[in-house]
Amino acid sequence: MNKSILRKQLLEKRKNFDLDYINTSNLLITNKVIEFIKKNKFKQICIYLSTKYETDTKKIINWCIENNILVFVPKVLNDNNMNMVLLNNSSLTNLNKFNIYEPISDIKASLEQIDCIFTPLVGFDEKLNRIGMGKGFYDKFFSLNSYNYLKVGICFDKQKTKQILVDANDIKLDYIITENNHIYKKTKL
Repeated sequence: MNKSILRKQLLEKRKNFDLDYINTSNLLITNKVIEFIKKNKFKQICIYLSTKYETDTKKIINWCIENNILVFVPKVLNDNNMNMVLLNNSSLTNLNKFNIYEPISDIKASLEQIDCIFTPLVGFDEKLNRIGMGKGFYDKFFSLNSYNYLKVGICFDKQKTKQILVDANDIKLDYIITENNHIYKKTKL
């Protein structure tokens, strides 16, 4: 199935998740992500500010800030690129052109010091392929900024699909964390 049709189906499916499933899953995912951060002793992370249908990241972000872990979030540039900019307790945010909150701050991450980048997903498969919203922001960001950070997708287990057709621009993830503790580790071929 082509990506745009699959994306449309997965987005529709995600919109119809039961509220109890969302709340329970968000709590489990939050705990698993925090454990992952603690276990790996991350000092600096990049993570998205979640929107209505994405896995909620607020508690993860707050925990990181409370535990002196630097948090950077995406800020969209005019040319469909993005930077990762500092978020802290006093960060003011605005809605960008995609109706996603982002900091007013322009303090950019030193990407060589980032331990992990957590990405939102519309869908994923067992081979660590991801499908996003379709603009290619994360794929472009990863290809232009290939440092030694982990690329980790956060999503609901129900977003898993059998197979995602990939093209040359698609970048695989290193891990995917869902509520069922599915952490898929990339294996070398």
